[in-house]
Amino acid sequence: MMMFDVFVQHDRWVLLTLLAGTILTILLCLGYWALWRPREMETMQEQIRITGPISFLHWIVNFMPWVVILVILISIAYTITHLLDATLHLPNW
Repeated sequence: MMMFDVFVQHDRWVLLTLLAGTILTILLCLGYWALWRPREMETMQEQIRITGPISFLHWIVNFMPWVVILVILISIAYTITHLLDATLHLPNW
């Protein structure tokens, strides 16, 4: 019994890695499920008329999963902050 306790204490990083992998796998499964689940408004897509930016955003949110919207928004935010940082800190060649 004592030998097992010492072994677990010695290799606790392995347990943390397995726990992190399990959490990431669960998040991947939830994201995959959110991407492919059917939407309620898919049958009403033909009835939506795009007349401006607000109706366009309403149309996008009706069929696009929240995971994809978050990825797009995070990518836009990263691009803007990276460009601003690159302009403020020019390379010193």
